[in-house]
Order: sequence, then C-alpha cells, then structure tokens
Amino acid sequence: MLFNLSHLEAVEIYTRREDGPAMLTEVSGIDAGLAVIKQSPNADGNPSLRRGGVILKFSREDGDGFSLSFAQHKGDTIIAVIHDDGRHSDLFRINSEREPCPLF
Repeated sequence: MLFNLSHLEAVEIYTRREDGPAMLTEVSGIDAGLAVIKQSPNADGNPSLRRGGVILKFSREDGDGFSLSFAQHKGDTIIAVIHDDGRHSDLFRINSEREPCPLF
C-alpha cells in the first residue's frame, strides 16, 4: 500500500496570484525534527500552472518515496500522487460546484 510506513519529509508551498510571479517556501527535515525553512522566487515544480500549490513529500521505510500535490485548475482542486518515477495519479478532484468527485 502506497501510504503505509510513510514519513513526512518536506513541504513545498507555492504562493502565486493568477499568472503572477511565484514564491516557493520549502520546509524540510520535518521527520528528523530539524525543520529548515527556505524561500525562493521559483515556480519550477508548482503543481498548478496558474495559481498556488502545495506538495507534501514522503519517504517510505522500504526506500521508495512519493508526494501528494494539491493544485487548482479552472475552479477545481486536484489532489494527486506523484510517484518517484515522475508518474502522476489523480486521487481526488473537488469541482467548482463544491462536490467531491473521487477519481478511484
């Protein structure tokens, strides 16, 4: 199971007004109890093409890792898994009518 034996390692927060410049705030070292916070004007990796987004990065005890991303697109909020090999799997979409739409 993907989420079993996982540990939160880092959080990336992308703040951005629609189509404006983005700011990345990274919090790392969470699982080790040594949180480090960095900020940079960097939109690379933002799960949302036009707005802000959040990525939670996890490691697993078997050595693999994965991330959960939260993005907004045309009024929908999309929650997805990003696998270590770069594959994306949408888990959940909340549409503009505020109705949850499970994708699995």
